[in-house]
Amino acid sequence: MDIAVGWIGAISAGGGAAIGGAVTLLANIQTNRAAKKQREQEREHAVTDRQFNSQVAFLDAANELTEKIRQHWGSLLDDDAD
Repeated sequence: MDIAVGWIGAISAGGGAAIGGAVTLLANIQTNRAAKKQREQEREHAVTDRQFNSQVAFLDAANELTEKIRQHWGSLLDDDAD
C-alpha cells in the first residue's frame, strides 16, 4: 500500500508539472504573438506618420512658393503701373 501511495504521488506530481509547463508554454507563445503584432502595428503607425509629415512639409513648401510668386507678381504689376 505504501508503494501505491508513492506511485500515485509521483504520477500526480509529474502530471501537475506537465500541465503547469504546458500552460506556461502556451502563455509564452500567446505573449510573443501579441508582442510581435504590437511591434508590427507600431512600425506601420511610424510609416504612416512619416508619410503624413512628408505630405505636410510638401504642402507647406508649395504654399510658401505660391505666396512668393504672388508677391513677386504683385511687385511686377506695380512696377508696370509706374
